[in-house]
Amino acid sequence: MATTTTDRHVAIATKLIVDTALSNTVQTDVLGTTGTLYTLFVNNGNAHNVYIKLFNKIVVNLASDVADLVYLVPASTVDCLIIDQGYAFDVGLSMVCVRNPTDTDTTAPSAGVAVRLVCS
Repeated sequence: MATTTTDRHVAIATKLIVDTALSNTVQTDVLGTTGTLYTLFVNNGNAHNVYIKLFNKIVVNLASDVADLVYLVPASTVDCLIIDQGYAFDVGLSMVCVRNPTDTDTTAPSAGVAVRLVCS
């Protein structure tokens, strides 16, 4: 799994976060600071639905922490969530991908999911 952060110099967003295989291992503090999410792109190549869970936390415990934003991505779908006004992460942005929407789910997708976040 490879997660990269690229600084961008555009009017709305200055960071592009790319994870080519997000799974049930929490990727913590992917911004490295506070920030605002404007766009979430997801490519789910699995034959089942997945849930992208975003946390306004630096350290996440999947057994007890509740995600701030949960996004359903249907099976075999490329999907995009655009948040016009942005969604602020004033502590940090951590993310995970699981198969079920329940708060404590840790079930890995069959294969990692490609995720791109456009943030400032």
